[in-house]
Amino acid sequence: MYKGISWAILLLLSMSSIANVAYEQGVENVLYQLYLDPDAEVDDELQVLAQGGSRSAAFLLAQRWSRSSNFSQVADSVDWYVKAFGAGRGDVAALAGLAQVGNQIPYFRGRVASILRDAQTQYAVDLSPKTVRATLDVYLMYPELFSPSDVDRLLSLHRRGCLENCFFETYRAQQLLVAGERDDAILLFERAMESDPRVVAILASLWGESGRDQLVELAVKNVERIDDYSADSVEALALEISSSSTDQDVVILRWIDAAIDKGSYYSLLAKAEYMMDRPQAYDYQPALAIIEKIQFENESDALYLDSQARLIYQWRILNPALAEQKLDFLAATKPVQAQFAKAQLYAMGGLDEPNPDRAIAIYQQLITQRNIQAFYRLATLYNGAPAVVPDKAHAFGYASVASELGDKQASYMVQRLDQELTDSERAKAMQLRNKLMADMELTL
Repeated sequence: MYKGISWAILLLLSMSSIANVAYEQGVENVLYQLYLDPDAEVDDELQVLAQGGSRSAAFLLAQRWSRSSNFSQVADSVDWYVKAFGAGRGDVAALAGLAQVGNQIPYFRGRVASILRDAQTQYAVDLSPKTVRATLDVYLMYPELFSPSDVDRLLSLHRRGCLENCFFETYRAQQLLVAGERDDAILLFERAMESDPRVVAILASLWGESGRDQLVELAVKNVERIDDYSADSVEALALEISSSSTDQDVVILRWIDAAIDKGSYYSLLAKAEYMMDRPQAYDYQPALAIIEKIQFENESDALYLDSQARLIYQWRILNPALAEQKLDFLAATKPVQAQFAKAQLYAMGGLDEPNPDRAIAIYQQLITQRNIQAFYRLATLYNGAPAVVPDKAHAFGYASVASELGDKQASYMVQRLDQELTDSERAKAMQLRNKLMADMELTL
């Protein structure tokens, strides 16, 4: 009898091993698909693998969905990160990804904090350099979960044991910030940014609404030292300052070009958009030349940018009807992006007179699809757009939801409008906000 049981156990272990190998091969196939085509539709395949028990698939799916603009997918990414961690049996780096979700999206912060607090008892922090670094990554976003002695010990372990991807200065700067030494922390963060691209977002958040402009000042100060920065840090800073409204064109383009030279595709997109945002300074030929380069990498991105170039009044290639036609083509591969672009087209009156009702209808439809970005777009319309009667209560209500779901610009709008609302407008705004959030939560 015992012999039969032992054979059954061996058979189960063998079957489990075969299944694990199959799952890992499936994940490798997905990664290869993404290498060939970054826009490949792989989520369904990853879901099957993750539901079958692959923690690697769960981790990859969580990483993809946590960056989504779809509320339901972001919410599900929390569960996939938990599954990837596997109560300490999986990848401890999943905790850092989970912390990032809670840090970026206030709505999830409390829930994620509870999960992280429980997770701290489920693995040995000092098991390896990887566990130490993952724990410090959590500390960056949830310092309240750690005692000063915990942090001292972690920093000591990291400094002595880390061999690659070591970001001691970033973690030490966070320790200074928590201790109330803000000025010293910022100086150390600025130094840490040379190797750690995450610091760009950290500084932008610390500086608030002026963060982007202050990052431009930092870029100006260090423009002759671009080569001292890692490729990822150059890209992160270039992308952030490319949306600045300052007049530091030469410096900003130097950082963008440096990022492109280091292989940043997204910086190529940013350069085209930067030129299109400044039609008085740049003509259409260099922008179209960049779009032509982009077409070799991604036809959908090139199609979108080309459609936007046809809407610039100062350029001779102005052709709103052609732009709308290109957006119709774009809808086949990137329907959400095409809808946003069309709503903007109608709101600005690109085809004829401004048609905000048509734009609002598109944004409302996107909200029913749980799209996070649509809330802020609606807020900007109600806050004051051509042919729209300003409605501060509606603007505040939609901006409040967008802010709670992680939109920084929406949070700044909320702060400004909060000083302007009457009591009746505030009551109306909160009623709208509560209804919108209740509708979103139906998907959870």
